[in-house]
Amino acid sequence: DTVVFCCSEPASAPTSSALDLGNTAFVRNMGNVVSLFGSIPNSIEIASVEYAVGRGARELIVIGHTNCGIIKSVINNSIGKGHQPAIYQIISKAITEAERAVGSDLQLLLEKAIEENVRNTVESLRNSRFLLHPLIESGKLEIIGAIYDSDTMKIELLKEK
Repeated sequence: DTVVFCCSEPASAPTSSALDLGNTAFVRNMGNVVSLFGSIPNSIEIASVEYAVGRGARELIVIGHTNCGIIKSVINNSIGKGHQPAIYQIISKAITEAERAVGSDLQLLLEKAIEENVRNTVESLRNSRFLLHPLIESGKLEIIGAIYDSDTMKIELLKEK
């Protein structure tokens, strides 16, 4: 069984049949981000992932997608009001990392920021001190990062840094 953690933008993630994963649970939010409380991931998303993992999932795939609107909004500093600044705070870390790697070319920056955002989410989930971390340490759970290309409808797994 597999858990897919991905963005909730329309058409941003493949269906379970396209992934050919069998039993798949999807957890979705804008930008496939994990909110943090201090250095400890603390969110409904993690609780949802933990529930699925607790019911037998042994693979967790964090999938970002090309042309992510929320990451574009953060790059363009056009984030909305309400609670949206919380997303800005999380995604801005990925953008800073991407700028160091590729500079300010907007298309390259967007592509690299999407990748860095996935990597950051994978790292946050791996560091979850409760249910996930012990399962990873014991080899019972694998967390993988990937990018879904919405034009080609293909998934590319990210290599470990």
